[in-house]
Amino acid sequence: MKKIVNLWLQILLFTNLFIFLFVFYFSTLDQHKFHIDEYLFLRKSYFFDLFLQKDFQDERWLLDNFNQPRLGPYIYGFSLRLKGIENIEGFQQQIGFNEIKIKDYFWWQALIWEKLADFPLELMPAVELIVYGRKVASVFGFACLLLLLVWAVMVKNKSFGFWAILLLGFNRLMFYYSRTAMTDAFQLFFFFLNLILLTLYLQSYFQKNKQRFLFLSLAVAAAAAGAAGVKVIGILSLVYALAVNLFLFIFNRRERKLQSKTLAYSFLLIIFIFYFLFLVINPQLYSQPVRGFWQMFSSRWQSAIDYQKQGLGRSVDSKLEGLVLIFEKIFLPGNKFGNFGWLPLIPLDLIVFSLGCGLLVKQIKERLKTKRPLGLQFILATWWWSCFLSLIFYLKNDWSRFYLPLVAATTLIQAYFFSWGLRRLTLIFKQKSRVLPKILKSVKKLKFLA
Repeated sequence: MKKIVNLWLQILLFTNLFIFLFVFYFSTLDQHKFHIDEYLFLRKSYFFDLFLQKDFQDERWLLDNFNQPRLGPYIYGFSLRLKGIENIEGFQQQIGFNEIKIKDYFWWQALIWEKLADFPLELMPAVELIVYGRKVASVFGFACLLLLLVWAVMVKNKSFGFWAILLLGFNRLMFYYSRTAMTDAFQLFFFFLNLILLTLYLQSYFQKNKQRFLFLSLAVAAAAAGAAGVKVIGILSLVYALAVNLFLFIFNRRERKLQSKTLAYSFLLIIFIFYFLFLVINPQLYSQPVRGFWQMFSSRWQSAIDYQKQGLGRSVDSKLEGLVLIFEKIFLPGNKFGNFGWLPLIPLDLIVFSLGCGLLVKQIKERLKTKRPLGLQFILATWWWSCFLSLIFYLKNDWSRFYLPLVAATTLIQAYFFSWGLRRLTLIFKQKSRVLPKILKSVKKLKFLA
């Protein structure tokens, strides 16, 4: 009976939390300031029409931001199809989405950083389109939080899920990019999906389940292709998955769980399926699948350097400067992107994160020493380092969206520490509640004897 009551209390808690977050994420979407990239991503949603029509000869595949993956525009294009808009380009022409000017400037240049609610009446159809795009982004942001619940249930740690959802759901950076018609929420969704699949991947390895292990290799590759198909930095999912595979290959020498050739097959499967799916969703690579793939990533990197030279926002000129910015914006008192930046003087983000890291290292060492399977702890610790190192490497311009994956990874470690701390406090309370009656009984006996 007690277990049933606890289960219903947990269901009630998570249901109320998600209802509140749903309202929080989907309301007043016209109050956000307009970001020019919202126009750019929605404008490119016509690529979904071209893809469905198999019109891969259209020169815009190569000329319209060749180095930008197409899955993000596809998602927006698919959502517009669901709304009943079958000719996206024609619809944009109908509402003047690409033509309207304000004082000799295109509207997306003239009204940048203005609230959508303050746009002139002639732009109401464009405002409605952007708000619809923001709803799509909110769906993916909300789905990220649902994935955290799935992950928590899967690893039998619902307390971790609660704290992760609570902290990340109300994180200002997560909130902003989950309500802006861009692709950052899409990428985070595929990142989380990949982490869940890699947790299952580790489980299948330690359970010596060869068939499941190889099947999960396919799923991991598909999730990595989704992450990279949204933004080129999403290739981090592929690199991380391969790194996990190599770790298992080394670990397998000490504790042989699967044959080495199975691990090698998995490694090759992840690469092949990722590359195949990435090519499928990016028709601009069909004519030059190898050279074009390399050119997409190298030119995107060069674009970041060009933006840095042009001074579009604050440039980051060294790795040390990048490191300082990361600490200022995520960990130090008054930070903008952490979970406890509102607290003056005390670097609570850094303190909780450091305690969480120490806890994870301790538990990973214990698992290795006692030959217990690696799982959530290993994923949380190594994924954070992957996000941190990639950000240090990639951060050429101090743009807030670049910090989102690391902020999310940091939040997960903080949530894990809070979850552990709550369990410890509960255990201590239960022990004291059992001991206290015995102490009182002993005291009463002593008084009686006196």
